[in-house]
Amino acid sequence: MRQSYQYFYIFISCLFLMACGSGNELSDGSGGGGTDPNPSAVVLSIALVDDSGNTISNVDGQSPGNIVVSATLNDEPVQGKKVNLQLTDEIGELLITSALTDSSGVATVKLYAGQTAGAGTVTATADDVSTSLDFSTSNPDSVVVSPLKLTLSLQDKTTGAVVTNVDGKEAVSLTATFLDNDQPVTGTKVSFSLLDNVGSLTVTTALTDSNGVAQVDLFAGLNAGAGTVSATINETTATLDFSVSNPVVVSPTQLTLALVNKTSGATVTNVDGAEAVNLTATYLEDGVAVAGAKMTFALLDNVGLLTVTTALTDSSGVATVDLFAGPNAGAGTVIATVGEASSSLDFSVSNPVVVSPSQIDIVLLDDVNNVVTNVDGSNPVNVRATYSVNGEVVPTKKVTFALADNVGQILVFNALTNTQGIASIKLFAGDVSGAGTIFASVGSTSASLDFSVTNPVAISPIDLKLGLIDQDGNATLNVSSANPATLQATLTQSGEPSAGVKVIFSLADEIGELKTTTALTNSDGIASVVLFAGANQGAGTATAVINNLSSALDFSVSVSAVNVTMDAIALTPSSISANGTATVAATINETGIDGVITPLAQSVDVQFTSICAQQGKAELDTDVATINGVAISTYKDNGCGDTDTIFVTTTIGQTLLSQSADLTVAAAGLSSIQFKSATPTTIALRGTGGAGRSETSRVTFTVRDEIGNPVADALVDFELTTSVGGITMLPSAPSQAKTDSNGDVDVVVQAGNVATPVRVIAKLNAQPIISTISGELSISTGVADYNSLSLSASELNPEAWTIDGVEVDVTARLADHFNNPVPDGTTINFTTEYGAIDPTCSTENGVCSVKWKSQSPKRPSPDYRDPLAITRILGSATCYDSSGTATGLSLAGLPCFYNNTKSNDNAYSNRFGGLGQVYGNRVTIFAHVIGEESFADSNGNGRFDDGEAFTDLTEAFRDDNEDSLFGGRLADGSVITGASDASPDRSSPTTGACYNSPSNECFEPGGDNEEFIDFNINQQFDKENGIYNGVLCSDEDNDSGLCSKELVTISKNITILQAGTGANIGMIEAGLDRKVPGNYFNTVDISTSSKTVIAYVSDLHNGLLPVGTTIEFTAGNGEIVGPNSCIVANSSAFAIAGCSATVKADDESDSGILVVAVTVPSGAVSTASVSLID
Repeated sequence: MRQSYQYFYIFISCLFLMACGSGNELSDGSGGGGTDPNPSAVVLSIALVDDSGNTISNVDGQSPGNIVVSATLNDEPVQGKKVNLQLTDEIGELLITSALTDSSGVATVKLYAGQTAGAGTVTATADDVSTSLDFSTSNPDSVVVSPLKLTLSLQDKTTGAVVTNVDGKEAVSLTATFLDNDQPVTGTKVSFSLLDNVGSLTVTTALTDSNGVAQVDLFAGLNAGAGTVSATINETTATLDFSVSNPVVVSPTQLTLALVNKTSGATVTNVDGAEAVNLTATYLEDGVAVAGAKMTFALLDNVGLLTVTTALTDSSGVATVDLFAGPNAGAGTVIATVGEASSSLDFSVSNPVVVSPSQIDIVLLDDVNNVVTNVDGSNPVNVRATYSVNGEVVPTKKVTFALADNVGQILVFNALTNTQGIASIKLFAGDVSGAGTIFASVGSTSASLDFSVTNPVAISPIDLKLGLIDQDGNATLNVSSANPATLQATLTQSGEPSAGVKVIFSLADEIGELKTTTALTNSDGIASVVLFAGANQGAGTATAVINNLSSALDFSVSVSAVNVTMDAIALTPSSISANGTATVAATINETGIDGVITPLAQSVDVQFTSICAQQGKAELDTDVATINGVAISTYKDNGCGDTDTIFVTTTIGQTLLSQSADLTVAAAGLSSIQFKSATPTTIALRGTGGAGRSETSRVTFTVRDEIGNPVADALVDFELTTSVGGITMLPSAPSQAKTDSNGDVDVVVQAGNVATPVRVIAKLNAQPIISTISGELSISTGVADYNSLSLSASELNPEAWTIDGVEVDVTARLADHFNNPVPDGTTINFTTEYGAIDPTCSTENGVCSVKWKSQSPKRPSPDYRDPLAITRILGSATCYDSSGTATGLSLAGLPCFYNNTKSNDNAYSNRFGGLGQVYGNRVTIFAHVIGEESFADSNGNGRFDDGEAFTDLTEAFRDDNEDSLFGGRLADGSVITGASDASPDRSSPTTGACYNSPSNECFEPGGDNEEFIDFNINQQFDKENGIYNGVLCSDEDNDSGLCSKELVTISKNITILQAGTGANIGMIEAGLDRKVPGNYFNTVDISTSSKTVIAYVSDLHNGLLPVGTTIEFTAGNGEIVGPNSCIVANSSAFAIAGCSATVKADDESDSGILVVAVTVPSGAVSTASVSLID
């Protein structure tokens, strides 16, 4: 028996089945017109025809027949109906056992004669309807069945060209083509898999399209090398070999769909009108479930119905929605999408029903409106049900809520929809863990939502409790004339405080007194009023009422005095010295019903304060309880130094008592003067100030007395340590001022015209021996100068060529001519030609930082116009030695050394050695700020004088090609006005010969896209102007044109190397000529003596590998002597890395290999080896 092949054809179009009424609107289930929602059964017919469409009854081994099955419903063709075919009697052979009907309602499959002649029967089944056809076969021994063909290919996603390599930079398209008799097979599932640990597939299945093609993306994955991918359809398999270079990490994702019966949990493929099924989407990344991801569902055909189209994945990575039958029978497809991952699933619908136009959508939200699926005992969630009819929300509609499965707890079972059609209630965890379901219904329309419960806590319903609290916050049942109490009504709803609810308080039996009878509950659910004793003594009852809810409390009242008074305050002593103490006594008396005056028996709180205490210059016991009617407070001086008035108050019942007394407090003697601050600490030379550069500083001192308290109105004298250049102070003549209430006194220092440090001396006028000196002030320009601007980077060779999002900290440091830090807040601007960088930063103490991030662009954009400005890659560019002779190293894939040059008559683009300048992998960070040129102050007068050496600057520009010359070009290749260019014959730069003299500026190609700062806005690049520009130009020289006070843009550039991931490695025995490719990877004989092997490594551009890359040797024969590893340093220099290991023979004479492994920070490993013999 031949191998059997199975596949099916799918032809997809759209068939719309509509239920029509008698002109009425669709019903919500409460009545109204409409057609019967249950259509009649599908009608099948079957026929056997030849390739010309003629009816036949016999199938010959030389000529297979075609089984044609037609499906109709109410005399209309049914599209997308799955038809199953089956043979009996082992007569005939089917390579396809199922197919979907096309837009004409027809499904067609081939019937072959098979290996046995005779009479057979074929049966076609769709839903529960079947039909059969008898046939005969002849000539079975000459069966001709064309084999099914499955082929694989890799194609570039941009050009469509066939490729064999997958590069880490982007995926390629993996295409499987499935043919039968050279005809495309549509709708067949193809499964893809990788046979090695090379490459990465994020999607492993796909359906063939109308061309018989199924396509997925193949990524480079983590490992370089050769790999094999396979594709399988039933028992047919094809494989394809490929290679991977520049591997990168690709996060594999997996998204699978399934239909599950809501009752049994069994997987199904059909949706019956009687009930919905669960549509589940399982989302995995790296094989791990992803929780909280938003899944979007959609139907591709007019078959089936989704009332909810989005859901969040749970902790198992599963998102679930209900799939209903909808009004149309047939085959449908649902698709789920999350991020860039998507998956589809085919299904069928039987017994379709007309869906009510009314709809309820339920969602669970936390307190910040995030969608949730779990209810925790500590936090109830909000159930939001949205009711709509014909797509329009319906307000003021009663929605009824209910729970199933005894999981969860609700205290409100009905709610009205608002103007947005939303009804909301709280859902609590209840006292049972597990999965539950909440239902919302309006009439016959209902919806449900599943949820889970953790940390269950049963919640009680609305509760109102009334309590009585004394002045110390303790519970009490007693109220007296001296001590009223507070009634507190606490309202909770479902265990949670209920805020903003009005509470009405009342008293019975004429016992007690309420001055306020209503209050709102606060955020803790508490409403409070004060309960006074009133006039009557005895037991009373207080009641708090909220609507129909009430709570009562019994209490007692004692009325012990008819009248209360406070005696005059007693001060002991009546005057104190500085920092002294005194006692303050207040006596309270009461007059009884019998008219007898006695000290108040009941304890009450008495409040003490004073003018100096309120100013922080004295301390008092503020709340003191009476003992036998007397309250005593202790007063302590803290710098009052004056007559202080003390106030004593208390409230007894409804009576306010108060008294006052004056205490004499002696002033403390002056003790010290302290420097407090100078703002700012750096000021600009007179006449050079500007934005952020003040020419004055406010210097503050504080005067204190003998006990350390600030002293007001103390006279302070000031003087400067130097007045060079005309430094002055305000106030002046005399320079003195008085302290304020905080003991502070200020003097303003005005800069002169000479840069210098200066301090202020402050003395007490009354006692000059008491003095101090300020912190140092710096008088400087405050303007950044050229030679004080520097740039640094945290990583100079990050692994950024193939990886986006790599960050590097770029730090700028600025100082002025005197190398004092520029003022805080000085703004520095940044640009770059590759990647992205923060636009600005502001200095603090002369320093600030920005972040550079790797991303596009990584290559010149737009392309360079100079034909010599090309990107050079190992393997294709030529490597020359110092004489200009090609070495062949690059073409052999070996690193090229940087001690080579090219002669002057060669293309000048190789000045940098190696392969020459590489454009794209070297990033220029350009920082610029308004500043001044640098000069050498030869005579030390703090000013620029004619004849002194200075740095004359051009307009600032981004030096993309690191040649120190601006070389910007227009689109046609012509240079921008003012830019540098090579000589016409391109044999040497216009600036003169510079080969073998790296210190000279030498024009290089690659400056086409350089940009400059047009400081004077004349739309051309300006070179040096021949004079000093800076604030240290004197007024006289500025007026005469010897120099200029006008500032310029100063700038610096720093280069970051975008290092590659893959390593190019060359291994050579030390002592051999490293310029000869044939000397690499030769066998090393260590039998007579130890040998040193050097591994030279570089990235694809012949540059340094990423900082932190490790180069490690492992010997499979012999023994490594000394270090066996190296680490690539932090550098963007034009260089390659070298690492060596010395190997000696071991005790056994044999052979093995010396392996070098190069591991970059991302984890990618490149290896090479040489043979060792001993």
